[in-house]
Amino acid sequence: MPHTLFLPDSYSAHQISLLEDLLARVSPRDVEKAVVDLFAGCGGLQSGFNDAPGSWAGMIMRGHLRRPHLRNVPDDGFYSEMAFGAHLVSVLQIPEIEPVDANIIPTGAVPFSKLDRARPGDVCVFHENDPMFADYLVYREARDAAWDKVELFASADCSLYTDMPFGLQIANTYLNRLTAHDLQRSGHLHAPLCRWGDERSYEPFITDVPLAFIGLPKHNAVWVGAYGVSKSKENAAHFRRGLIAMLEWLEPQRVFVYGAMKKSVFRGLTGLTDFVQYPDWTTRMHREADDGER
Repeated sequence: MPHTLFLPDSYSAHQISLLEDLLARVSPRDVEKAVVDLFAGCGGLQSGFNDAPGSWAGMIMRGHLRRPHLRNVPDDGFYSEMAFGAHLVSVLQIPEIEPVDANIIPTGAVPFSKLDRARPGDVCVFHENDPMFADYLVYREARDAAWDKVELFASADCSLYTDMPFGLQIANTYLNRLTAHDLQRSGHLHAPLCRWGDERSYEPFITDVPLAFIGLPKHNAVWVGAYGVSKSKENAAHFRRGLIAMLEWLEPQRVFVYGAMKKSVFRGLTGLTDFVQYPDWTTRMHREADDGER
């Protein structure tokens, strides 16, 4: 059986040649160990990540090569090949996202779990329970399979609950930007998702720039998720205050909204930017069914 190896775009011709030579000399049974050994510093493949084994950079090189039963979300989500080439900003070292083409307007939005039902012109969003897209964060194969179904994606909607410990809000913001960076590098990013939790995430807290906006481009385009975020008065108040803060800090040219734009949340704000709204999946299916009956 031939070997298949997915390589980052940043690999040089010399690095690719080393890998090809390696794969030609070892059996399928031994290839994983040989590649891990090579990535750990035996063949000069860490030109951009020269730290010793056991370092964060070393984990980036090795994490995605583990067998499934040796994987776990913290290692593979935080120390994955998705971080290659990322420019880390602020004291929190959040991946920075480059501006996107704000004039690309998808015809619809489809949740990750419904990708098999995507239509031409759809963009994939992740506004559902985190376990529904956990494999996307962990496995390169899951990302490749998703990209075969839909061309453009928003970044992952890793939950930021209003009662979530701040350390976890930082972690999930990092994962959000990490997926955006990976999508942008591969040519599949439509626009990054901006997500916030309580006031510590959308107001300056331990950083000059609020956590929710670190690494996002100004005067550009972002996604926000309005679906299911205002089920209580407290959550609705946080969402509105965070939305106002986002408009002030990022001054976006266009904001793509997944879910209903409730008047209690969006009142007085719709003239501040160009909002493009997409119904949640259930509402979209009901509308299409109703249109089909007419």
